[in-house]
Amino acid sequence: MEWLFLVPAMVILLTLVLFPVLSSILFSFNRVELRPGAVALSPIGLDNYQHALFEDGTFWKAAGNTAFFVAGVVIFETLIGLGLALVVSQHARLRRYLTSLLLIPLVMPPVVISLAWLTLYDFRGGVINWALRSLGLSPVQWLSAPNLAMQSVVIADIWHLSPFVFLILLAGLQALPIEPFEAADIDGATPWQKFRDVTLPLLSPVLLVVLLLRTIDGARVFDKIYVMTGGGPGTSSISMIMHIYRQAFRVLDFGYASAMSVLMLMVLILLAVIYVRLVLGRQSL
Repeated sequence: MEWLFLVPAMVILLTLVLFPVLSSILFSFNRVELRPGAVALSPIGLDNYQHALFEDGTFWKAAGNTAFFVAGVVIFETLIGLGLALVVSQHARLRRYLTSLLLIPLVMPPVVISLAWLTLYDFRGGVINWALRSLGLSPVQWLSAPNLAMQSVVIADIWHLSPFVFLILLAGLQALPIEPFEAADIDGATPWQKFRDVTLPLLSPVLLVVLLLRTIDGARVFDKIYVMTGGGPGTSSISMIMHIYRQAFRVLDFGYASAMSVLMLMVLILLAVIYVRLVLGRQSL
């Protein structure tokens, strides 16, 4: 009868995860019309997917922006988090204070982070442009320049979530066995050799999990872009989630929005499979 204890969790899972996914798949093959008290579905086959892949230029612009955002945050947050974790793991006193300090941005809501960086980036009164003027440099249109808007959002996300990567990697470093490091010291290995041949291989499962989590979370970016740029100027910083949001709740084309959601889900599942295979491959070595 122990399985009965799983029923509430399964009901929540089916309600909040499986049902929306199946509904999106169903909607993606239909033209969805909202009517009083009902939702009318008109089958149109693969038209929504054809429109996304071959006719909608904004879809590919949003996909490219999302890929750029994911690559930027994953690469830099991993490097910063790993660097901080390596330094802090060697100093117990530093670990105590720096860990508490880095928790501050991590516990702040994304909207608060976005508003704070929106103020910092302000062209006239922002601290960043004030510092540039103090150095004799010209102020920069951080959020209204098409070639800088997405990069500015990436910087805000790096500041916000690098501590998340740091905490996970620090926990992974502290859980590593000490014997391989002692053997490396006996063999006269340099710090770089110990990192390359001992630390990195042992830490790779944790590192790959971090990459998976940040890739999936980065692909779902919405709040920071919505608050800081609104997807603009034009479509220069629009993300996939924002494009889906606009099609669903502004254009009310739920069928097309569902098709884009399914395509995005397929890409994320593919990336998750690749990451998991890499983790399992590492663990089998």
